[in-house]
Amino acid sequence: MQPDEVRIHDTREWIARSREDLDMAAFALTPKPPFLRDCLFHSQQAGALASARKLVAEVFACLPSEVQSSRPGTVRDDEPTTT
Repeated sequence: MQPDEVRIHDTREWIARSREDLDMAAFALTPKPPFLRDCLFHSQQAGALASARKLVAEVFACLPSEVQSSRPGTVRDDEPTTT
């Protein structure tokens, strides 16, 4: 994958997880009485995922291109590998 494709994929994953948390928050309100703590927890998680993703994207965009091309969890050609 090209770096832009990776960012698009990662962003879609974060948005999907955020939507899942919103769905869980809504579901927690369906029983009588509703599960308010669960609703609040999943609402907070959804907001945190959405805002964290935006913050990461803004910080990432400010980095030099050589740093942008090295993603966490990947090994660059100039780094020694340890096994």
